Amino acid sequence: MVCIQGLSSSIDLMVVGLQIFSIDRKARFKALRKRTDKIRKHDIVLKFSGLESNSLLGTSIKVKQTHNSFPLGSCLSKTNIDNEEFQGTFNYKDADELLNFCTNHKFPVRGHCIFWEVESTVQQWIEHLNVPCAIECVSTCLLTCYKGKFKHNDVDNEMMHCSFYQDRIGKDIQANMFKIVIGCDFIIYFIINFPYCLI
Repeated sequence: MVCIQGLSSSIDLMVVGLQIFSIDRKARFKALRKRTDKIRKHDIVLKFSGLESNSLLGTSIKVKQTHNSFPLGSCLSKTNIDNEEFQGTFNYKDADELLNFCTNHKFPVRGHCIFWEVESTVQQWIEHLNVPCAIECVSTCLLTCYKGKFKHNDVDNEMMHCSFYQDRIGKDIQANMFKIVIGCDFIIYFIINFPYCLI
């Protein structure tokens, strides 16, 4: 897992090397549990005023958690989500209803997949477009529609092993996608989503 935080939005980052090696699974999960506890759990300090300290002796206190601050995730079946079959027939109704439900219930939402590099998932009509124009269209339509709604979002899904956009536009397209999203001030944190890992 790679996690980078605190960089200025004007700093470009490129990974030039990656090593994969075996680990002690038990020790790794123990360390991850400890780190997870540190991130998800916090001490609470209760301060009482107007009472003398000796009158609190034997008092019971009940604390009830009413909201989780840690964003939980869930998987959706691919059969429930369809790409737009025809150019120009964007339909955000399902997404809007789900987002409204989460907002009304104070569930934090992480966006997924502004662009997707897997060729079989890209709509056929996009293949016939001027792809740079299609990318600009997304930046003015989707990003404007959902600006400020997500704390995290992956920009270009599965870009480490597929290259639909890069093959058609060139190697700089992925950096340009991030610049477009940054320019729209769309999200707070970027993530790289890749099968079986989140960077």
